[in-house]
Formats: sequence, C-alpha cells, structure tokens
Amino acid sequence: MVCWRKGIGLHRGTTEKEFERRVNEYLDGRLQSTSAEQSDQHDSESDDAGETPADEDKKSKPKYSSQQVDEAATKLGLGETEYRLNWMPLGGYVKMLGQEDMSTETGEVPASQRHLSFAYKPLWQRIAIVAAGPIANFILAAFVFWVINIGYGVTGVVPVINGVVEDSPAYVAGLRTGDEILAVDGQETIIWKQVTLK
Repeated sequence: MVCWRKGIGLHRGTTEKEFERRVNEYLDGRLQSTSAEQSDQHDSESDDAGETPADEDKKSKPKYSSQQVDEAATKLGLGETEYRLNWMPLGGYVKMLGQEDMSTETGEVPASQRHLSFAYKPLWQRIAIVAAGPIANFILAAFVFWVINIGYGVTGVVPVINGVVEDSPAYVAGLRTGDEILAVDGQETIIWKQVTLK
C-alpha cells in the first residue's frame, strides 16, 4: 500500500500516524508553552496527595478537538486528504472529510472546514464524486480489454478453401482449392467464423 498526503508526501503504508505525530508534536509544544506559565500558579494551589498514576497519565496525554487538529494541520501545511493505492482490494480510494457518516449535524465538522466536507457539498457535486469511481472502473476495464485485443488479436481458423466439388455453385463462381476468402459482401473476413456469419 502506498499513500500520499500534502505536506507528508509519498509514504509506504498509511500517512495517518505521521499526520497525528506531527500535529500532536505541534499541539504539545503549544500546550507546554502555555502550561509552563500556568504550572507555577497550579503548583502553589494544588495538593497532589489524592492523585493516582492513572490521573497523571491522563494529564500527560491531552485529547485535542478536531478544530485544534485542523488548525494545526493547516499551520503545518498538511493536507486533510490521504490518497491511497492498495493491493487488496485492488485499486485506490480517497477518504474525504465528512464522508464517514454523512451526518450534517452542527458541531461534527468545524465551521472553518465545512466548505471542504463531503456532507456539505451540493447534491450535484456529491453525485459526481460518487459516480467518478464506477466511471473510472468502466474506463479502465474498456482500456484493459482494448490492450488485450491489440496484444493477442483475433484468434481463429484462416478462411482458406480446403476443397471444391466440380460443377458446384462455388466451382462455377471461380473458387478453387487453396483460395483464401478475403471479403464477403465488401466486408473483410479474417477467420472462418466471420465468413459463416455473413
């Protein structure tokens, strides 16, 4: 599997982990700079006697909102779309913002990202996006069949006469043993099947 994402480039496997790592490093750096200022005040006011290691772990790994992640990705120049080419299933796909559940409830997609969201696109654009995949598959199939036909051509028996009975209509018309039928009614014949279908 090969993926590409703006700001990360071509990547073997998914770019999701690298995307998350870069965004989290950026947000952690911003959080540390603001928390350093607040830690002096917090240390003087708090009592650590009642805290467990699980509480400490929760504090050390903050969760970021989708809006914070989107803003960080924009500042870092990271694209929101991951283009992927898979071996199984053969082919590729694009996962778009807002396509996960097609919900347009307020708050699920940040207002700043709604113009990019699949769920907020006009109906004609959603139809075009959904139809693009099957149309591309149809064009690919036609191209593959064309290449196979060009590569292997038409197979069959060459229309050469093996024998002609004397005084038969074919003999009277001038056909002789070994003659090749090149056309019937002006249409080229390459194999016997084309002669018998004319």
